[in-house]
Order: sequence, then C-alpha cells, then structure tokens
Amino acid sequence: MTVSAEIRDGRIMAVVPRAQNAKAKAVAGYKAEWDKTGAYDRFLGWSYPLSWGHCVALRRTFGNDLKLGPQLTEWAWAERERRDAMELMRAGKGIGISRVASEAPTLWSALESRPFQIAGTAFIHHGKHVCLGDDPRLGKTYQALAALVEGGYQTILIGCPRTATRSVWRAKILELVGPDEQVFVAQEDRSNREQVMKEFASATGRRWLVINKEMIRVMRRFYCPDGTEWRIKPGRKNGCQATHQHKTKHIPFFPQVHKSTYDAIVLDECHHVLASTKNVMSDNISQIRYGAMQLKLADDGLKLATSGTPFRASLKNAWGVLNWLRPDLFRSFWQFADRHWGVKEGRYGKVIGSHLLDPVAFDEEIRPFYLARTLAEVAPQLPSIVYAGTAPETGDGGPGVYLEMSDKQARAYDEIVEDGITEIEDGRLMANGVLAELTRMRQFASAYGKLSDGKFIPTTPSNKLDWVLQFCEEREATGLKVVIASGFTKLVNMFADELRKKYRVVILTGETSDRGREQVQDQFQNGSAQIIVINTMAGGEAIDLSAADELVMLDEPWTDDPRQQVENRIRNLAKRNQLTVYRLRSERTIEDYIASLTEDQRRELLAAKPKALAHLKEAS
Repeated sequence: MTVSAEIRDGRIMAVVPRAQNAKAKAVAGYKAEWDKTGAYDRFLGWSYPLSWGHCVALRRTFGNDLKLGPQLTEWAWAERERRDAMELMRAGKGIGISRVASEAPTLWSALESRPFQIAGTAFIHHGKHVCLGDDPRLGKTYQALAALVEGGYQTILIGCPRTATRSVWRAKILELVGPDEQVFVAQEDRSNREQVMKEFASATGRRWLVINKEMIRVMRRFYCPDGTEWRIKPGRKNGCQATHQHKTKHIPFFPQVHKSTYDAIVLDECHHVLASTKNVMSDNISQIRYGAMQLKLADDGLKLATSGTPFRASLKNAWGVLNWLRPDLFRSFWQFADRHWGVKEGRYGKVIGSHLLDPVAFDEEIRPFYLARTLAEVAPQLPSIVYAGTAPETGDGGPGVYLEMSDKQARAYDEIVEDGITEIEDGRLMANGVLAELTRMRQFASAYGKLSDGKFIPTTPSNKLDWVLQFCEEREATGLKVVIASGFTKLVNMFADELRKKYRVVILTGETSDRGREQVQDQFQNGSAQIIVINTMAGGEAIDLSAADELVMLDEPWTDDPRQQVENRIRNLAKRNQLTVYRLRSERTIEDYIASLTEDQRRELLAAKPKALAHLKEAS
C-alpha cells in the first residue's frame, strides 16, 4: 500500500491508506488535514513539520511503501547535503572563512592556533540558527565574534549577563575586532540606556548593541472590551471567564529593544533565558523568555545561543533553546518530549518518561543546531580534574571530603530534621515549610549559627572552616592560591572574615559591582590575593580565576550546571598543572543526597556530549 508524501503549505503532507492510519498517528507531530470548502468536509491526509527528523521517522514507519514527491525529494537531498556539510565543519574540514582574516586580523590570529575554534566559527556561520555549548573557557566569545564578522552583519544585538556587558563583550569586540568598532553598551539608569539605544538605531555601518538579558523582558496582558486588564489568559483560572473577545497586548520593559530588526542576535549564557519547556502560549512562560521570542530578526539573519550549560539540569530544556532557534521546526514541547522520553496520560495530566528512549535519535535531531565540545575533547593534553576524597557509602555522588560535624552543628541539624525548630544563640530558629527546612539543614551542615535582628548568621564552630584553615596552612610554604565557593553569601562573608585574620582574601558575590568584579579578578590573578571566596552563582560566569589550581566547594548546588561553571573558572587551555576539586560534605547529612542528584543530572546531560562520558568516568 503506497504512502505518498509531498510538501504543501510548508509541511509534509502524507496521503495514507486508511489501514495505515494508526502508523501515521504514531509519528509525532501529526495533524489531520481537511478540505472544508465543499458541502462536506473531506479528509486530505496527515501533515507533519517539514524537518529531516520527520522525513526519517516517516521512512522508518512506512519503509519502501513511502513515495516522495518531487518537491520533497529535492528538499530532502538539499537538507542531506546541508547536514553532511555541517558534519564536515564540526570535524574541522571543508571550512571556508576569509573575511575574518582580512577584517579582523587580531581575531584571526587568535583563532589560528586553535583549529576547533575555526571549526566552531564555520558551524555558526553556515548553520545560522545554532547553539554553541562548548565547555566554559573554550572561547565561545571568540567564535561568536568571528562568525558575526564573517557573515558581514551590520546590526548586532548581544544579550548577556550584566557582569559581562563591558568586561567581556565590549572589551573583546574592541580588542579582537578593532578599536574603531561602534559598540553601544546600554547600562546604568533607564534614561542612559534609552539614549544609548537611540544612538545605536541612528548609527550606520557595523554596530553592536550590548544589553543585559533582563532588558529583553516582555509582559503580556489581556484586555476585555471595556478595558479591564487581566494578567492570566482568558478562560484560565483567575482569568476572565466571559465569552467576549479579548485583545492581547505586549508590553516590553524597553520598547526600543523590540522595535529594531537585527541582522544577528546573540544570547550569551542562554540557559538563563531559553532553557525551558514552556511555549509562548503557556501562562507560566517567563517574561524574559517571552521577550526573547519577540525579538525581530532580518531574513537570512543569524541567531546564536551560547552557554557551557545550555540545558541547565535537564535535556528536556533543550526544547526551549531549539524553539527559539527554529520555532518553525520545534513548535510543540509535548511532541518533542513524546519523541524522546515518551508521554503518557496520568491521573493529573501528562507524564513524561524519566529516561531518554534513544540517545542516538536525540543526538541526530539536535545535531544540526547544536555544537558542544569539552575541554578533554579539544585539549587532551590538559590534565583532567581530580576530585579529592572518598566515594560516598551509597556509591552515588562521586568522591568528596567527608567531615564530622561539631557537637553544636550536629545538635542543631538533628533538631531541624526532627522538629523543624532549634535553639541557637540569641533565639529560636524555625523552619516554616519544606524548603526552609532543607535550607537550614544545608546551612548547619556547613556551620553553626546565631540570630541577629531576626536573621540567621553562620558562625563558628564549623567543621568546614576548621578543614579549610588546616588546608591553607599546609600550602603556605609552596604558595597559596585557592578558590573557595559556596551558594550562601553569608557563609562566603563568614569564611572571608575568618581567613582574613591570616591571609590576603578577596570576595565575589552578587553584591559586588561590575567594576569591583574586575578589580577582584585582577587582585587574584595578578596581585597579592591568596584566596578568593565566591558565591557559586555570582562567580560562575564572566570571570577568570585560572591562577588557582585548587577549588574548595563548601556546599554543592541542587543542580549540576552551577558546579560545572565554577569548576571551569579555574581552567584554561594554557594550563598544565593538575586541577583538584575538594567537595566538602558533612557526614550523614542532606549533602550526600544533593551530591547523588547532581551526579545523576550530570550523566544525563552528557548524553548531549557523548565523548565526555568516558572522561567523566575516568575523572570520578
């Protein structure tokens, strides 16, 4: 029984014999097409998104019974050639880049010594709508700039973390592309940002608008005919229940960002913006992701997402990145989830499977849009990270340094676990709710505490502080240069205060200004500072701490991506020294559980970087 398929209205239309309808509906993304122009509706067939993955799925489903029409045949051959070309570029072959060498010789000189960066540049340039997911410290900024120069783009928008607007993007554009480049950084107060964006819009020639990612945000509001405003979509809980028509209004926080049409858009550290399973129609979509979907790109423009951890803690979030890059191909999260994890109807709604059905099929689908190399892959000469300590008794979580809590810590910890309340200095500390209880457990696993003006402040005794002090003392004779990280800013401040009694210490938290970040980095990298104590989130991006060869993690985050980001702050391609990470864990506490969670997440995410899995096993 022949199944014919052809392109119609931008989709694959398949005419399937009735006996094969069950097979047709087994291919994710199907849609029943009807001719409603006559007196009676007439069924035309099943349509699917026009993508290579759906061509493969249809061929797999119907075998030799599938006959492609001339247009679909031509498209499939062209797509096959494009995919083959992208694979050559991924491998560093068949690369054609000429403009960078002539227009930005400094940038080209930096790329020449690292062929994998030239390959990445070609992949971005030819792929146009791609995500660069290289490990931190592999030069994603260099590759992005090279692709933007190679493509000859004139109006370029770069959305990045606030801390990277000037210290990374503006600095690298002027250093590598040229000191005469027109770089407009929209920072400071609102009036200054609006003036900068106005100047960008009126400029001519190649120009770069660099903004922090929060400026992309867009609110969505719904209005009744009488002007009543609703934040929730009509028909949903807490939304208008009337049957009248509603107008939808988009309210950008900075309208000028969304008025312009850009030749190229780069979202740096894209996991903050795009890693999501929420579609634009979802009530729960974040304002920043919604705003990213509203940005205007010129025809044949470039969209680039960059991050060392683009999918955060789950491969399911890959859909959010792909949906931004190619909304025409990745329209439905549920169809994407069904293809790769399976979706079943549960008692309270749809339930997604917990494991990839076919890692190879997942890799094949995202491969044309996603390039990710690891440090171990591109620089095998680099020593791998060594995780000091012993494996947990459970066998999960990787090695860690296990410490016994002080008596005060242990008492407070046990009371929080058993009763949700404990007596500490200056008052009684309560944990109202599960999240508060988990937070208190984590805090007491690192240090005792007291109440000051009703707020919890970590204090001694601390089993981890005792260990760190001994650790530093042992390294005094050979030169002390160490990074200490914690997810708790108050713990960062406490450790810094105690260590300053003997050592030269700088700190980096979310409270550190942009200028302060640069000064702190310089003091640690080139100055006399022996120790830098950082907040895991604030110190995980846009900073170089490679002067250190050792990292002490006072506590591990719930998800794995912040840990990866921090670890890679102490790495770069020029280092030859052994890198050692000490993950401090208090015995018989919640920290064992958190470690096992992040290790599981790490292994799942490495399905998108297959070559890294063997390295992971070797390192741990």
